[in-house]
Amino acid sequence: MAGVSETIIQYSNDNYIISYAKQLRNTSYQEDKEIFLILIKRLYQWYESEIERIKESEYTLGKEAHLRSFELLKDL
Repeated sequence: MAGVSETIIQYSNDNYIISYAKQLRNTSYQEDKEIFLILIKRLYQWYESEIERIKESEYTLGKEAHLRSFELLKDL
């Protein structure tokens, strides 16, 4: 999940989203399933609202990384 977290941290300027992404780096599904799933849900919801802007922006780098991260969160 480190790749997903870093992709989000580099793009977002929303302190809550950055905090969720950082927490996700340090949370393990096996150790704290409830927190892990809450973080996944919040980050997925954020991507749902941002993915079109990400895809359309000429200034966003790493669009493929965002698309992969979004898909991974959706699968989880």
